[in-house]
Amino acid sequence: MMGIQDLDRLEQVQKYANSFPGANFIIDANTRESANTILIDEYGHVIKSPISKEVADNLRKDGFRPFVPDLLDFKNARIIEYQEEPKPMRGPKIIKKGHDEFSDSDKDLFYELAGFKQLKIWESDQDWMRKIDAFLE
Repeated sequence: MMGIQDLDRLEQVQKYANSFPGANFIIDANTRESANTILIDEYGHVIKSPISKEVADNLRKDGFRPFVPDLLDFKNARIIEYQEEPKPMRGPKIIKKGHDEFSDSDKDLFYELAGFKQLKIWESDQDWMRKIDAFLE
């Protein structure tokens, strides 16, 4: 699960990104009925949620896979992913954040195939505003 600090930072990123004309990034807070879920097949066809579970199950059978980006501007085909820094493991393994079974490189490939521009911001990145400026200009 995304921690409170991560969610606060993600909300800061969303607010800043949405200050650009035409930007409309929505945020995912790890809910089951995510407004950010997009389904993409191997040919780059995209379907945006919300859809019923039955429709989603049928689409999965047809090769569509669900993806849940942290910030999604569907209309402008833009995604911002907030990347947490790896931390040393102590005690039992706890999954911090994860929406699907795909690696980052798999997601990158599907997003590109579907025509989405993507920006990754690391939690330690002090220069994230400049990166958003360049991404959205």
